[in-house]
Amino acid sequence: MDDEDVRIGVLYPIADGDARRARVQACDFGRYIGGEAEIHTQGGVLHGGAVYRGNLESIGVDGDELKMRFARLRVMRRLAVWEDDARRDYSLTLELVSAVQGPDERGRLILQSPIVEELLVLFPPGYERG
Repeated sequence: MDDEDVRIGVLYPIADGDARRARVQACDFGRYIGGEAEIHTQGGVLHGGAVYRGNLESIGVDGDELKMRFARLRVMRRLAVWEDDARRDYSLTLELVSAVQGPDERGRLILQSPIVEELLVLFPPGYERG
């Protein structure tokens, strides 16, 4: 798999844990500070989970963990109802990430962890959803 394959928008599984960690650790996470992160848990709202969305204050890899701090975090547990969430910190163990997509041409990056039933989407500052 080369960089061009990743940009076409397919979520690629990464079986080798070392390759997975190296791929994620090579990402320039600094470009997402000031942008947004969206975390879908347990299949998202339609499947009994939740969607968290917040503005990234900091993000980086520390050992085998991707750590984030939010300036503000909101949660949707019922369709179209957003509430403030008091939590500000989130981490994802890279060993549990099984697939990576992106970053695409506009900078969106997706990390999937089916073991903990989470999907993390990172958007750089100024990303226009459409």
